[in-house]
Amino acid sequence: MRYLFKAGELVGHGCYFGLNNGDELVVTRGTRRLPGTATYLRLPWPALVVLAPLLGALFVVLLPFIGIALTLYVVAEAAATHLTAMAHRLGEHHARPTPHTP
Repeated sequence: MRYLFKAGELVGHGCYFGLNNGDELVVTRGTRRLPGTATYLRLPWPALVVLAPLLGALFVVLLPFIGIALTLYVVAEAAATHLTAMAHRLGEHHARPTPHTP
């Protein structure tokens, strides 16, 4: 049994996952041509029954770390923006010539 299919191929019922773009396609009955330009991986139904709860559990376990990482990224980006703006203002202030009074 084949598990890799190219876009445009005629496929039967099953669940197909696009390796290039992350799309998923479920063919419930009959046959259908795979859309787009991606390469698709056919996932057997028993694999889906096992993988779905495992991926859900992995997501639940990793979600706090994802939240912490995104928070740190936003704080670092805001700090970098403010420091850059402050440096530009400081540079403009010192770049202006001071008037000399004799």
